[in-house]
Amino acid sequence: MRILHINNRSSCIRAFKQSKIMLERGHQVEAAAQAHGFGFNIYTLAYSWADQKQLAAVIRESKADVLHVHTQPDSLVAFVKENAGSRPVVYDVHDPESIRTRKPPGRDQIEAYKAADAIIHVSEPCKKHYDEQHGTGKPSTIIYSYVNANFYNQSRDVNWSSICYEGGLTTRTTDEHGHTYFRNMGYVVQKFIENGYNVSLFAAGYDEIDNTYENMGALVVRDLHYPTMLNAIRNHAFGFVGSPAVTQLMHVAMPNKLFEYISQGVVPVVWNADTAGEFVQRNGIGIWLKADDDLSDLPKKLSRAPAYRKNLLKIRDRFTMDTQGERLEKFYQSLL
Repeated sequence: MRILHINNRSSCIRAFKQSKIMLERGHQVEAAAQAHGFGFNIYTLAYSWADQKQLAAVIRESKADVLHVHTQPDSLVAFVKENAGSRPVVYDVHDPESIRTRKPPGRDQIEAYKAADAIIHVSEPCKKHYDEQHGTGKPSTIIYSYVNANFYNQSRDVNWSSICYEGGLTTRTTDEHGHTYFRNMGYVVQKFIENGYNVSLFAAGYDEIDNTYENMGALVVRDLHYPTMLNAIRNHAFGFVGSPAVTQLMHVAMPNKLFEYISQGVVPVVWNADTAGEFVQRNGIGIWLKADDDLSDLPKKLSRAPAYRKNLLKIRDRFTMDTQGERLEKFYQSLL
């Protein structure tokens, strides 16, 4: 089987994880993106495109059996379908626009659903939201953003006063819709530092940040190579998941960072992210601080972390992308 992954910027790490496991299962995987980010060297073929004319040419040139679209904006899905011929188009709904904006689905999201032949979701609540918005008439599955097994590193002794955060990060206070911006971690950083923790922030490259976090006393690391970042976060006892802003997006998400912490034996601390919180609590591998928590007296609230880490190191192999490879493979094959 041959699969073409289409992204509007550089390949999302979630798309990379799925591509990598399909390659390891013996399939050919191509990538088409506007920028060649980490991992582009693994693909059977890698295309660049700058506009829709170039993307249409890539789709026509590709011999892929399945076109997998993982991107914002949603409008790209319909464009890909228009140029796909008889080949199925799979839409990986990482975070629906209607969740991010807290508004009813816009035209692009509606058209994306109509155009796609099948849907992949990141979590059960995300699937439920999308089904309520659009119905259940499409084949769909859930693929968690687990880390590939060969990126798992051996655990290290850790400093129990260390915590990290990795992913989208900004010092903006509001988003374009006037809501508190969920990637502003100022309150969280302040509270952990006040409670005596050393804070490291591994910032994704797509958000611009100033020196605010360094001025608060945090270490900020920018644009670190993915395997190097995984190796760096395993030096920390804790990894933060969530946001000071209460958002529907965070409550239904199962973000990449959650599973990156798990892969490195780092205990997740989850706040204002119910699906992720329920997951770590159910599996006994992390700490779920409920929405009304004010992040005070954290050493007491995190005191059971050594027991959680012991269990995490024991069962973390359950949460590799490799455990989902067969399911993803069969999902693709069912569309052919």
